[in-house]
Amino acid sequence: MNVLASLLLSICSFGVMASNHTARVIKLENTSEVYVPGENKESTYKHVKYLDEVYHIIPAVRGMKLENGYILSTGPLSKAKIIFNNGDHLFISENTQYKINWKGFDQNHQEDRSTIYLIRGALRGLIQKDGPRSGMKVKTASTTMGVRGTDFYVSEKHGEMNVSVLRGEVEVVSSESNLNAIKVKTGETLNTENKKATVMAISKEDFQEIVKTASVQVPSKTEMTKEFIELEKKASVMTLNDIKEYQPQIYKEILAQKNSSDFTSDSLAINTIKIMEEKAPSRSKKPSESDLDSEKDPYDQYKFKKEK
Repeated sequence: MNVLASLLLSICSFGVMASNHTARVIKLENTSEVYVPGENKESTYKHVKYLDEVYHIIPAVRGMKLENGYILSTGPLSKAKIIFNNGDHLFISENTQYKINWKGFDQNHQEDRSTIYLIRGALRGLIQKDGPRSGMKVKTASTTMGVRGTDFYVSEKHGEMNVSVLRGEVEVVSSESNLNAIKVKTGETLNTENKKATVMAISKEDFQEIVKTASVQVPSKTEMTKEFIELEKKASVMTLNDIKEYQPQIYKEILAQKNSSDFTSDSLAINTIKIMEEKAPSRSKKPSESDLDSEKDPYDQYKFKKEK
């Protein structure tokens, strides 16, 4: 293969990869900002040096693409929902900053799965099990998470981190503790406080916090373009298929509801939590001494296992 052909192949390959990783802002509650890498000579743009890089800041708008290296920043009263081409989607909470990076291909010529840097705040991700972001990493100031899919929530606030897994598995490695990698599985939440990591069942209070992130409110007359509708449809199908595989009983309950044909990815994200919350323990509930003395996991009754 000559140099020109090799270059063209690289450009085409990167174009396909970029389309996999680029997301669109589909829902936006109140105002948010986007930090775009590099300078822009237009006087209307504010420039900042942040995280050792120079950015120019623009308002976030519905429909905009979030490219490699962009930072989405929500304020105290703003939230966002972004969707990728395959239907993967993220709900971005209030007071949150996150950055997504992809590097191309690794040393084995495998496509980079991308990395999300949660600078502060909270987000919920719904990721296709075998899609382009399966195996991606989520990084915070103190941890690195390997996401095996498929529905997870990460919060980094005031030095305390929470990782909750509604479906799938997330492997967490902390740079601030001597603990080995911790696998957080379906129905579990990991909390790191004072450099101590604790894993237990997701509590009712945890679920109530997670559901707030997925509740992005927009004006009722907000226009939905053909492209938006198609992306939302992909997100809904991906989520429903995921629920069917990991939580078939919940899948049956969802289909039994009267308005099941009208479900969106938003309503699915909220309804699954409501069903799981009914069986969840309260955060204040502690296992008894006999539970702790037994060989069984005292929180086992609350965990959502994949049915065979």
